[in-house]
Amino acid sequence: MAIIDCALNTSFPLDCKNSKGGIKKIGFAVFSDVLSMDGASAPTNASGIITAWSGAAGKFYMYAVRSSIATGSNKRTTNKANGTTFSAPALTTQLEKLNAATSQELKKLEGNRVFAIVYDRNGKIWLMGAHNGMDVTEINEEFGTAMGDFNGYKITLAGEEEQPMYELSSGIVAALFT
Repeated sequence: MAIIDCALNTSFPLDCKNSKGGIKKIGFAVFSDVLSMDGASAPTNASGIITAWSGAAGKFYMYAVRSSIATGSNKRTTNKANGTTFSAPALTTQLEKLNAATSQELKKLEGNRVFAIVYDRNGKIWLMGAHNGMDVTEINEEFGTAMGDFNGYKITLAGEEEQPMYELSSGIVAALFT
């Protein structure tokens, strides 16, 4: 039986009170269009930070989001009885204004497993769905009631992963987008 190194080796002091919640923008790529996370085109992973990923160059599309609209999480779950641990990445965002072109593009999004790149408000960039992808679980098309109500699409994605999210080095991100 192989013994996995689970020894703790880092302490965490209190940090400055300058952390910010929220998402600035999101990028999506079709899981099957990006060359594998394994093998020759796999990303270079340095302690949880992806520093190179030639297999994904030019495959991601940007979705801009308004402030305080998008939310994301990566829930780590451990089953004590079974001795298992997994991550459940989740992402929710909105796109404004119902229209035929957006509806058609979102039909493509919901028909695929995707990778998601999330830009947070602390200047970090995260990859969600790295090994198994994420699936659209719901798209709600809303008209609103009053003049000031939201009109557009509310999109929810979810996944299951063996590993936590990976951080992306800011130096490689520009090459990933079309």
